[in-house]
Amino acid sequence: MDNIKYNYLQIIPIFIAVLFLTILLLYLYRGFTIKLNRFIAIPVTRSSHSISTPTGAGFVVAITYIFVSLPLLNIFEFQPTEKITYLYLGLLFATFYGFYDDLKDRGTKPKLIVQIILAGGLIFTFYEYLNSAIPYESIIFKFISIFLLYFFLVWLSNVINFMDGIDGMLGSGIILILLSSSILMTLIGTHSVNIFSLSILIPILLGFLYFNFSKSKLFLGDSGSLFLAYFLSFFVLETMSNQELSGWVWLILFSHFLTETTLTTILRIFLTKDWFKAHKSHAYQNLARVLDSHVKVTLSSIVFHILWLLPLAYLAVQKPNLGFELFVLSSFPVLIITFLYGPLYSKD
Repeated sequence: MDNIKYNYLQIIPIFIAVLFLTILLLYLYRGFTIKLNRFIAIPVTRSSHSISTPTGAGFVVAITYIFVSLPLLNIFEFQPTEKITYLYLGLLFATFYGFYDDLKDRGTKPKLIVQIILAGGLIFTFYEYLNSAIPYESIIFKFISIFLLYFFLVWLSNVINFMDGIDGMLGSGIILILLSSSILMTLIGTHSVNIFSLSILIPILLGFLYFNFSKSKLFLGDSGSLFLAYFLSFFVLETMSNQELSGWVWLILFSHFLTETTLTTILRIFLTKDWFKAHKSHAYQNLARVLDSHVKVTLSSIVFHILWLLPLAYLAVQKPNLGFELFVLSSFPVLIITFLYGPLYSKD
């Protein structure tokens, strides 16, 4: 993407306006769902919540982002590219299917098909970059590499969904990933429009956290998780293709989410035959029950990201040859916590 010219001081009032706009829209959406008694998440045995709560707020988050970011990119003289078209088409598809799923609850198989389609769209969008980035001429090696990336993109979509289990966990985690990636690109002197495109989602998610952080009044739902997964996957590949951030940096920023969900799934495969079904045996969910507080667990996750993951990601920017070692180091505390309080502690 082309560079974008803007004064950071100009962005602050825009972000504040976007924050309050999001809060207003979500307030209206919550009242609308309650009045119609639609899009209401009813607690079940696997839920970490005990009261019925409106869901599908991710639709408002996504539509707000689309209709706010497009005119702002034009105001700041950004010239749209073909990739931008694919970004917004993918976001719309992910959001509308997710919203439909929030209403009808189509189950895991249709959603998996949608995730596969969205991942395929990303592979198609970035195929030229991927073809040049894979150094070997062997067709088999290229095929295996792209297949593994394909699998990772589908898995990342599930990871985002899995981490949406207690108040504020997913929203705050995504905000920190967006903020960290923007800060890192700024520190290395990048003035790409990607910084703007990533950061404009932050005030929107802050508006959502106003309703979600403590004693949830709104859930994102599948409309939110599918939107966020496609959005983040796109910019991971986009920043890598522009050599703005490496894959190791992104893996470190995502390492809490990736490590906990992946290890939890592996452990459940060995512990229960119904490992693929919905559950509440992630470490963060068990800890929320042990501590009798969603807020304490979410705040601990925030502190962990700021004091551990962000510094390691910065080191990975400065020392790219140590990317793998820093990723392993970033994951180590999560591995321990997941072993102690994940499915081995409670596999329900």
